[in-house]
Amino acid sequence: LILTLVFTALPLTVHAATETIAEGYDRNIYWHVDSVPELDGDWRLTVEPRVEGTSVPMPDYSLNKDYYSTAPWADDRNLNYKNLKEIVIADGITYIGAFSFVPKGNGSVYSYLKHAYHYTLTMPDSVTAIAEGAFSKMGLDSIRWSENLKTIGKNAFYLNEFLPSIELPDSVQEIGESAFWLCRNATSLSFGQNLTVIPDDAFERCESLTDVYYRGTPEKYNEITVGVHNDEFSSAKVHVPMSGSVTTSVTNGVAVGKMLTATRMGSASTLNAVNYRWERSADKTTWETVGKSDFYTIQKEDSEQYLRVCIYNGTTKVGGRTFYV
Repeated sequence: LILTLVFTALPLTVHAATETIAEGYDRNIYWHVDSVPELDGDWRLTVEPRVEGTSVPMPDYSLNKDYYSTAPWADDRNLNYKNLKEIVIADGITYIGAFSFVPKGNGSVYSYLKHAYHYTLTMPDSVTAIAEGAFSKMGLDSIRWSENLKTIGKNAFYLNEFLPSIELPDSVQEIGESAFWLCRNATSLSFGQNLTVIPDDAFERCESLTDVYYRGTPEKYNEITVGVHNDEFSSAKVHVPMSGSVTTSVTNGVAVGKMLTATRMGSASTLNAVNYRWERSADKTTWETVGKSDFYTIQKEDSEQYLRVCIYNGTTKVGGRTFYV
């Protein structure tokens, strides 16, 4: 009895091991919610192929009478996911199903808060499509995109108010209507030249959007079809890249008497780099000017003698539209 009392009084030890909170199968997928050490004990929802090593699409779901997802991780049995911080789509998932992660009504399938707040989303490069409404109202503030993503469905990221930016990979070819409606805190949008149509309401009420970074030429940008109710998108500054090279060895120190030449659409623009001082960045992959008001990022290519130049200062006018370069 004395020993029982002594051990009962001892404090409980906090274990750092992963603990499964809930799990289940649905057709060709396995899902699990875990308390993980990397999140200091907070929770991660993972969706992966039921059979390891296979490539499978997630099922499509629907909205029930209360307007929340019928996905199994969203049902009443697993309602109180108050500690969920991360959603991981595992390698092998090729398609993220419709309405997979829609919060319950004005609340959340994961918490009793008004909205789902500050989640991160990670998707593998196996994902090629995201279906309608998949992450609407989720409160995402960070997304790791698939580099092979081609299609983003209607309302897919509708009302994700905490995204600071929308950075679509070059692979994206199509987005649906209202795909990013009311992502009100996103200040910038970037996308590549495979996306040629901005549908109705795609970026409607993205009230903080001021800058669009287009990874293509001004001529290609002017060919993009823009639907109605994209006012912030249409009024944003459009930035396009310049690229070129410098054929001199540039290391920490002073590049005396050297010139950088950047080209765009066959025309050359010379940047006077005389007495500019270049320093290498902490990650060893880029170069930055210091001591000058102009700022350039010089990405090392195959050696220190050949550097690609990306420039975002100055303007050029093409087809009546001003582009920032």
